[in-house]
Amino acid sequence: MRGIITRRISPVLFVVFMTIVGTHVFGQTIKVTQGNLDFLKGQHSLRVKYVYDSMRVGKFRNEKDYIRNQMEKLNKEKSGSGEEWRMNWYRSRTTSYEPVFLNQLSEQLKTKKIKVSSKGDSPYTMVLKTTYTQPGYVVGMAKKDASINVEARFFKSGDPEKTVSTVVVKFVKPPKPLTFKDTSLDGRLEMAYEHCGKILGQYLNKTMP
Repeated sequence: MRGIITRRISPVLFVVFMTIVGTHVFGQTIKVTQGNLDFLKGQHSLRVKYVYDSMRVGKFRNEKDYIRNQMEKLNKEKSGSGEEWRMNWYRSRTTSYEPVFLNQLSEQLKTKKIKVSSKGDSPYTMVLKTTYTQPGYVVGMAKKDASINVEARFFKSGDPEKTVSTVVVKFVKPPKPLTFKDTSLDGRLEMAYEHCGKILGQYLNKTMP
């Protein structure tokens, strides 16, 4: 019976099936929700931008409430530490998360000879929008992995209002379980963004013509 079923499944459907199984195994999901990736065929460059508008954080419905809550707690422990934390929260995006994401995405797309950069001109632009952030924690013997949800929206660089394709990636966690040494918030999120760049790049490689 198993042989009969296998013969009836086309190679394309089998690959799709295995992809779905893989995403369940690793807990993350990734799929095209709008358009397709045909436009990437023959491209040699891709510009990447980042936005964090309307991002939910942990149990908070918006980022502002999360930041306010964290600052209040930290300032009670030490005056001024809340503002220092807030500055690092924003600074880590450009000094840590975005560079590691871009590096991993670039490494994966080398096989398609597509150069990825956050600067310069390119026929197409990808905007990576983080829609949800789970900061995670390591407190005593308790720990929770950091994770992110993102939307990668593609458009012609001269026509940003017209979306060509959108890829949604959810539940992206660091590939390795947290240890009790991973007490740094930006360190945990850096690992999540690094892994996001890798799996998104792999998905684009497999999905584009």
